Amino acid sequence: MLFDSAFEPPYTFVEESAMTTTTKAQRRLAHEQALASTRIEGHLPSAEFLADCEAVIEGSMTTEQARAASLARALAAESTTEADPAVRGTE
Repeated sequence: MLFDSAFEPPYTFVEESAMTTTTKAQRRLAHEQALASTRIEGHLPSAEFLADCEAVIEGSMTTEQARAASLARALAAESTTEADPAVRGTE
């Protein structure tokens, strides 16, 4: 859709399909950009997370699998933290 108004820029809107195919180079670039952004914010990704990202880039893991692995690790860490009396402050 193009805008007709002289007050609005003539942007073209294109709907993307739900399923997109990316190349390894595109996945690597997206990964590097995302890491740069998160590091600027002060976050340091874990070695496990980076390994999952590399697997996605290589095509041996889907993004859904990587998300599931990250969530599983976070939930496991949370349950370990909640079970530790020293962390809870109940020692």
